[in-house]
Amino acid sequence: MRMFHVGTLATLLACTVSAEASCQADVLTGLLSRITDVNMFATAGYLYPKPGAISTHRPTGKSRRDALTGYGFEFSFQVAEGLKEAGKEVVDRSAKLTKMVVTKNSAGGTDTTFEYDAEETHHHDRDKRKWLSEFAIGYGQVAGFYSTDASFDLRGSLRELPSASFYVTLSPDDRISPYVGVRSGLAQLHETRIYDAGATGPVYTADAQTFQAGLVAGAVIAVSGMNIFAEGAYMHRNFPSVDIKGTDDNMIPSRFPRSLNFSGIYLQAGFQVGIGKAEK
Repeated sequence: MRMFHVGTLATLLACTVSAEASCQADVLTGLLSRITDVNMFATAGYLYPKPGAISTHRPTGKSRRDALTGYGFEFSFQVAEGLKEAGKEVVDRSAKLTKMVVTKNSAGGTDTTFEYDAEETHHHDRDKRKWLSEFAIGYGQVAGFYSTDASFDLRGSLRELPSASFYVTLSPDDRISPYVGVRSGLAQLHETRIYDAGATGPVYTADAQTFQAGLVAGAVIAVSGMNIFAEGAYMHRNFPSVDIKGTDDNMIPSRFPRSLNFSGIYLQAGFQVGIGKAEK
């Protein structure tokens, strides 16, 4: 796996100061060259505590869902790792030439003498990593929420664009490797519409952005040469203000939600594809 070097972070800071497109392109190229894994997953989200304005089923009862559902992917970069000694100790012995002496002999010829030093190196035949830390950037989307008010219909999706995570995995070389982490990033409503008074009523758009934060715990399982993973996270995703706009300068009805809360428990399951190796 390739290392996520401190130099890359310095370049990112330089780009923030200079705001040059060419610098951003260089950073993107550098990040892509250091990707170690691609994670692809499906998501199920359970709103908790139950928000007042949205639900996973319509108030009319015609359409019910147990959870928000969606999908996403994530690129991970190795930050650091720790090794532990395992198995039988192995000692490699070798000789290193340190000196060569050429002298004349009594017969008029030359004699050559070589001097060597013995070297030993120690390692174990089954060394394993104790832990692995990774930084990840991802994209995710969930949909399937509705208004709890039967007087209007709320449709749209919630996107993470992007999410940023930091993970620590224990015993990453074992068949089952547990991990914990933290996740943040930008969450936003996407293509969200409010349909008022049935199909013939006016249509409104709803836009909102917020920073999310949460804790993650899961496990990676090696199965037949492939890594699959499952995790659970509690994510705080509260939109304290929603920008609602109507057509033809329609007045915004007071019954429309002014805030939306998507906080809750989010479960993910998927598979991991390794595409790089760490630079030692």
